[in-house]
Amino acid sequence: MLAFFSFSICCHLKNAPRAVAQLDDVYYKMRVEVRVLDIDQKTSYSYIEIIITLGPLPSQFNETGILVQILGGGDMMLFCNYTASDSYGKYFEGNSSGSWYFIGAGELFPFDYYSMVFRIEPLLDTNFTISEAIPIFHGKSQKLLLDIWETTNSKNEMPYHIFENGESVLVVTIKRRWVIPFLAFTLPIILCYYFLGATLFLNPKSRMQEILTVYLSLFVFIPTFFIGIQDFLPYRSLLSIPETLLTNLITSIGFLGFSTILSGYRRLIVIRNYRIPLEWFSLILALFFFAVYYWYLLLGILFQFASLETILTFLFVVVSYFVGSLGFSLRLKKAKQKSEKGQRFFVRYE
Repeated sequence: MLAFFSFSICCHLKNAPRAVAQLDDVYYKMRVEVRVLDIDQKTSYSYIEIIITLGPLPSQFNETGILVQILGGGDMMLFCNYTASDSYGKYFEGNSSGSWYFIGAGELFPFDYYSMVFRIEPLLDTNFTISEAIPIFHGKSQKLLLDIWETTNSKNEMPYHIFENGESVLVVTIKRRWVIPFLAFTLPIILCYYFLGATLFLNPKSRMQEILTVYLSLFVFIPTFFIGIQDFLPYRSLLSIPETLLTNLITSIGFLGFSTILSGYRRLIVIRNYRIPLEWFSLILALFFFAVYYWYLLLGILFQFASLETILTFLFVVVSYFVGSLGFSLRLKKAKQKSEKGQRFFVRYE
């Protein structure tokens, strides 16, 4: 029935006399209001209502109406009916609602953002340009949506861009308010990296129990936290930033814990006549695997959806490895000074 109705409208418009001729240098105005009623992060779909106002068009234009096709994150047809006239001409307006797909990278949570694309084409033999766009959150979920997603002004409008290159394209940006998710889901993990690095300040010979307590506590924390955050994460093809950091944290704990336990039996590793302390070797391996996780899981996505917050987050993690290397260097230096003092004592005694 709906298909027959759309076909009838198209035929009617096709056979109607055209009072508006195709002129390459004449563009008529089109006002677009996008109301985002709800967002489903798990499926990358939003539920929207779109309202389009065309005009003013010349007064002699046929009053039947105008069919508008909208493509991008879906396929939508709406019929703009004649609504009013003034001294400038006639105005037509129509609305439609439905699901609309948005494009983005959930892997960058909590710094993720998405785009909804609307290619708007009135099925009329003339040119239209988007003169005004109003993308807003609306409906009963408005308060919740405003708490989660950023807006640009007091009218709670979302950021948008208009592209006019042979067709009218509206791109609406949905960007997450990242501060609260960062404090809840990412900062605790970063602090765990610093706790792990701080263990290298401790001497395994005298503080082995404290070191292993930290490692075991982190081993319990990681899977519990990993499972607990799943309901809050958006749709993603790979691991999100918190998941990547947690997975790499297990790897780092494994390397450092293994070296700590073996340090009581073997302090050095010999590679081509180079004597490398076991903790140094483990720290280098941990940093190497962090680079592998970063390269494989997130680097390609960052090229498309890079943000300063994402880069700073990973820099904070890298700094934690340098904190660990600093702790081990100080401990090594202290042990060396103690050894030299002992040697001087025995020389004096002799």
